[in-house]
Amino acid sequence: MLCLILGVQSYGVSCDACGCLPGNMGFGLLTDYKVNYFRVSYFSSRFNSSTEHDHHNSSDRFQLIDLSFRFSVKDFPRINFYGQLPYKFNDRMSGDKSNKISGLSDVSLGANYTLIKNRQLSSNSQLYLEAGIGLSMPTGKYDGDILNQNLPENFNLGRGSFGYITQLNSVLNFKHFGVLWNNNLQINGKTNEGYLFGKQYSTQLNAFKELDTKHVQIIPNFGLLYEQISRDKSADNYYVSETGGKGLFANVSLNFKTNSWLAGISISQPLAENYSSGVIEAKGRAAIHFSILF
Repeated sequence: MLCLILGVQSYGVSCDACGCLPGNMGFGLLTDYKVNYFRVSYFSSRFNSSTEHDHHNSSDRFQLIDLSFRFSVKDFPRINFYGQLPYKFNDRMSGDKSNKISGLSDVSLGANYTLIKNRQLSSNSQLYLEAGIGLSMPTGKYDGDILNQNLPENFNLGRGSFGYITQLNSVLNFKHFGVLWNNNLQINGKTNEGYLFGKQYSTQLNAFKELDTKHVQIIPNFGLLYEQISRDKSADNYYVSETGGKGLFANVSLNFKTNSWLAGISISQPLAENYSSGVIEAKGRAAIHFSILF
């Protein structure tokens, strides 16, 4: 995913505790509509060094522009194919010094299978459930010697290895009200240098309401996002210090939908978090997206 964290002692040790999946901030609503789409999204997240560890004196901002799609074919209506093409902008401020890296990140492709398609549970409720797998490919630039630039390992645009993705998404509809539950797990392989980024898990539970107007549907939604990132391992199979972490975020979104497009903005704030053994503090996240539906 998307962000990095602060290393220790001149950033000689790396961590990817913040590198989870901000794309989830807008994907759940699209799961509900179960339609084909092309989407462009922008994500932003920020992490600061903890006041208890202010010797780091750094602030990191991670931005992402993501082009993605989801579609099914007529002969296999229960299979939905998806893909993501991310472009990253990583920026670290340390004192009056700025380090910036930007470029293509790791492309992912996958497919979800509809296990339950709009099963009627009662006169006014339906259940939708899908599960899927995906592959993250090492298309983003990875520099195994990035520590020589006083930057942590995961400041790289890519992870330098394949990643294996599993997903479980469900929607419970009550006419104009609904509940979304999305789950995502990514397990990374080792880089050519033997470094292993920790596995990443996120789960998101959102409630939404559809408000009809004359020309557009207004869809507010709110919920919780939990993420957990395992610790990294070095080439000699030791855990890397100050890696891994977990956080619970509150998320509020406002979306606008017609028959042909969907647009929205999301904001999330941490409720509880512990990244890199408390060396850094997660700040707010934001996302905007625009999707063409077909």
